Amino acid sequence: MSISATIDRFEDKLAVLRLDDGQELVLPVVNLPSGVREGSRLILEVMTAEEDEAKRVERARQLLNDLLTNKQS
Repeated sequence: MSISATIDRFEDKLAVLRLDDGQELVLPVVNLPSGVREGSRLILEVMTAEEDEAKRVERARQLLNDLLTNKQS
């Protein structure tokens, strides 16, 4: 699931994100991509730890497959 948000403002080392439904989410600036500023749009991906692990395993499997396939060429 993805959630869209806009950086509303910065308060010291925190960023206040305004979600599309008007709610606010406060995150440490260090957790945001570099170069963001007020008004920047962000897409937040929400998933369980199990979903994240499955996604990482599949990505690793794809990379390994690509490496093995390219070596045989």
